[in-house]
Amino acid sequence: MVKKLHLDKRAEKLIGDLDGLADDLLLNTKDTANLLGVSESWLERGRLESYSYGPPWISLAPRCLRYRVSDLRRWLRWRPNRPGGRVRLRLREHEGLSMGA
Repeated sequence: MVKKLHLDKRAEKLIGDLDGLADDLLLNTKDTANLLGVSESWLERGRLESYSYGPPWISLAPRCLRYRVSDLRRWLRWRPNRPGGRVRLRLREHEGLSMGA
């Protein structure tokens, strides 16, 4: 049995919280962390290739990263059904999401 993380237990509520936002809206790291109830450092660490566990992100410039609302919804729906690990790579392979480099 796969142990659910706190974020996974709240996935459905978080998806509901995103319902009022446009699919193409881009959120910065701080806003995404607040929405998900995680720290900014959790998201930043998750973007590192050696971890790759966070939601999909878009690089607009070298120091300007954003999270698309539609990608956050898809990632939250996908999470509770998957064991931990290299989420970023799995999403890229299975969902065709746009990912930052």
